[in-house]
Amino acid sequence: MQTVEGQELIAELTAKARREGRDLWDVMESDGFMLTRVRSRQVKSETLSSLLWLLRRETPERLLQAYLGGRPATAADMFGAMLRWLEDYQEALGAGYVG
Repeated sequence: MQTVEGQELIAELTAKARREGRDLWDVMESDGFMLTRVRSRQVKSETLSSLLWLLRRETPERLLQAYLGGRPATAADMFGAMLRWLEDYQEALGAGYVG
């Protein structure tokens, strides 16, 4: 079952294709509505860029404080804290709290 928003989107894309004399599928691909191999790589790259942007604003001290309570840590502890940070971010993204 399509939503009203979905139907409106298809109508807009169809109108754009007609206006520009282009194939609907070409318009959908160029506007990012089709997940081609190139678009998939682009989405992955954009995702990593966003994560790096967020991570560059953190400090090791804040990360260790948040996940280890500030206790002395090894490289393995830091790696574990990073994994937990990424898992928390993934969970928040899935729940719609970020992004």
